[in-house]
Amino acid sequence: VVRTVMSFRFTGDFFDRYWTCHFLEHKPRTDKRSVTKDGKARIFKLDHGHKRRQKKTKYPWQQRKVLELVLMDEILNEMASSARNVLDWAKNTLQGGFQKLQQKGSDNYLSLNERWRVFEQILQAVEEDLDENLERIKEWRARESDRGLERPRWTRNDERRYRPTMTRLSVLTKRKTRELERLKQNIQSFREALTRRLTSIRDDISFRGSENINLFTYVTVVFLPLGFTTGIFSMSEAPSRTTLIQMVITAIIALAITIGALINARLLDKEIVEPALKIIRSISRPVIVCPIKTLRLLFNALISPGKSLHHLFEIVCYMFDRKSNDKSEQTTDKSDDDGKAAPTPPPQNQGPAQGSTTPRELENGSRIS
Repeated sequence: VVRTVMSFRFTGDFFDRYWTCHFLEHKPRTDKRSVTKDGKARIFKLDHGHKRRQKKTKYPWQQRKVLELVLMDEILNEMASSARNVLDWAKNTLQGGFQKLQQKGSDNYLSLNERWRVFEQILQAVEEDLDENLERIKEWRARESDRGLERPRWTRNDERRYRPTMTRLSVLTKRKTRELERLKQNIQSFREALTRRLTSIRDDISFRGSENINLFTYVTVVFLPLGFTTGIFSMSEAPSRTTLIQMVITAIIALAITIGALINARLLDKEIVEPALKIIRSISRPVIVCPIKTLRLLFNALISPGKSLHHLFEIVCYMFDRKSNDKSEQTTDKSDDDGKAAPTPPPQNQGPAQGSTTPRELENGSRIS
């Protein structure tokens, strides 16, 4: 992938009477003679739909304003075709890599990742070039307003003769500029989508590796007690027949348990392993954290006898705060489980409300009835 340079410049009389156009084009890996011949042929074929009425009539590209639009159209064509070719090349190459990755798994991921880094640099360079070129195109489109009142000469005859060609070329220029903007967005979206896809593939490979590690852990846990049997075979004498039978039975049972655990690994992880880990974490936290902090405070009290009362006071405060925090956590958990606030007790040492009946009145009422 190499850069191609195309540029033009007008010099001479600013009022469009005498002027010279300098057009520069550099395409690496091409023959200079062929470029010169092709350039001459291209210039004489730049009619763009304009038909001469008489032989004395100029070609459309002989008018300065028309030639400017014609050269800009050629530059935009080259930019769009080159950017499109680079994008298609990257898509086709990386699509084959993704197909191989789906077939071979994680073996081809590293090679695809290294290849993607090279393509990412190329696409990033193309995107930056498109950004810079689009800025230059905006400046070129604002050339008439930047000139102000000092504009090139434009007679009524020239306007009547070349206006259709200029209108057609202006429409083509705007259309190809929008095409360049779409190409830039396509390159940017392709880079982002490919990065997300590689990240997803890497996560899938990591997840598969973690599952394999879990299965290996289950097998190790089951067969670890069987290592004790190897010590039996290392004895100087052969074990008795009863011992051998028991060892064979134990090995068969362990093998059956291992096969069942591997088949139901996900179910066991969800129903047994995760609840057991939660219980262990809840037990180990108060058993380990609290004694460690208490021992640290006692050690500080022994080192600095002058501050022993202060450290003992910290120990008492820490234990008291921990008990209060445990009680508050239990209260919070209980209220969360019930889903309702605890009922407030009725006020005491208050007289009976209006319309209420006291126990004495109830007793009198029962006697009256």
